[in-house]
Amino acid sequence: MTDVFTQIGNNIRHIRKSNGISIPDAAWAADIDPSYFAGIERGKHNITVSTLASIASAINVEPSELLLDNDKIKEKYQSLDIVSHK
Repeated sequence: MTDVFTQIGNNIRHIRKSNGISIPDAAWAADIDPSYFAGIERGKHNITVSTLASIASAINVEPSELLLDNDKIKEKYQSLDIVSHK
Protein backbone atom coordinates (compact mmCIF):
# COMPACT_ATOMS: atom_id res chain seq x y z
CA MET A 1 0.00 0.00 0.00
CA THR A 2 1.27 3.45 -0.91
CA ASP A 3 1.65 5.90 1.96
CA VAL A 4 -0.26 9.16 1.84
CA PHE A 5 2.82 11.30 1.12
CA THR A 6 3.75 9.18 -1.89
CA GLN A 7 0.13 9.19 -3.09
CA ILE A 8 -0.08 12.98 -2.90
CA GLY A 9 3.32 13.33 -4.58
CA ASN A 10 2.30 11.01 -7.40
CA ASN A 11 -0.89 13.01 -7.90
CA ILE A 12 1.01 16.28 -7.99
CA ARG A 13 3.48 14.89 -10.54
CA HIS A 14 0.79 13.37 -12.76
CA ILE A 15 -1.38 16.49 -12.79
CA ARG A 16 1.60 18.83 -13.23
CA LYS A 17 2.89 16.87 -16.22
CA SER A 18 -0.62 16.54 -17.70
CA ASN A 19 -0.95 20.31 -17.50
CA GLY A 20 2.45 20.81 -19.16
CA ILE A 21 3.97 22.58 -16.15
CA SER A 22 7.65 22.16 -15.29
CA ILE A 23 8.90 21.62 -11.74
CA PRO A 24 10.65 25.03 -11.70
CA ASP A 25 7.50 26.80 -12.93
CA ALA A 26 5.23 25.01 -10.45
CA ALA A 27 7.68 25.58 -7.60
CA TRP A 28 7.98 29.28 -8.43
CA ALA A 29 4.18 29.66 -8.57
CA ALA A 30 3.83 27.86 -5.22
CA ASP A 31 6.73 29.83 -3.68
CA ILE A 32 8.65 26.63 -2.95
CA ASP A 33 12.27 25.74 -3.71
CA PRO A 34 12.34 23.48 -6.81
CA SER A 35 14.39 20.77 -5.07
CA TYR A 36 11.91 20.73 -2.17
CA PHE A 37 9.04 20.58 -4.68
CA ALA A 38 10.70 17.57 -6.36
CA GLY A 39 11.00 15.93 -2.93
CA ILE A 40 7.29 16.48 -2.34
CA GLU A 41 6.56 14.73 -5.63
CA ARG A 42 8.69 11.79 -4.44
CA GLY A 43 6.72 11.63 -1.16
CA LYS A 44 9.74 12.66 0.93
CA HIS A 45 8.14 15.57 2.81
CA ASN A 46 5.24 15.94 5.22
CA ILE A 47 3.68 19.14 3.89
CA THR A 48 1.20 21.50 5.51
CA VAL A 49 -2.31 22.09 4.23
CA SER A 50 -1.18 25.58 3.27
CA THR A 51 1.61 24.15 1.11
CA LEU A 52 -0.82 21.66 -0.42
CA ALA A 53 -3.14 24.54 -1.32
CA SER A 54 -0.25 26.53 -2.84
CA ILE A 55 0.82 23.58 -4.96
CA ALA A 56 -2.76 22.92 -6.08
CA SER A 57 -3.08 26.54 -7.17
CA ALA A 58 0.26 26.36 -8.99
CA ILE A 59 -0.85 23.32 -11.02
CA ASN A 60 -4.41 24.61 -11.56
CA VAL A 61 -6.48 22.16 -9.50
CA GLU A 62 -8.48 22.17 -6.29
CA PRO A 63 -6.52 20.91 -3.25
CA SER A 64 -8.98 18.03 -2.83
CA GLU A 65 -7.87 16.62 -6.22
CA LEU A 66 -4.43 15.94 -4.75
CA LEU A 67 -5.96 13.67 -2.12
CA LEU A 68 -7.77 11.36 -4.53
CA ASP A 69 -6.76 7.78 -5.20
CA ASN A 70 -3.92 7.64 -7.74
CA ASP A 71 -5.95 5.51 -10.16
CA LYS A 72 -8.77 8.08 -10.21
CA ILE A 73 -6.28 10.85 -10.97
CA LYS A 74 -4.67 8.83 -13.77
CA GLU A 75 -8.07 8.06 -15.32
CA LYS A 76 -9.23 11.66 -15.13
CA TYR A 77 -6.05 13.22 -16.50
CA GLN A 78 -5.41 10.49 -19.07
CA SER A 79 -8.82 11.22 -20.60
CA LEU A 80 -7.95 14.94 -20.65
CA ASP A 81 -4.62 14.13 -22.35
CA ILE A 82 -6.45 12.17 -25.05
CA VAL A 83 -8.91 15.00 -25.65
CA SER A 84 -6.22 17.72 -25.70
CA HIS A 85 -4.04 15.82 -28.19
CA LYS A 86 -6.77 15.38 -30.82
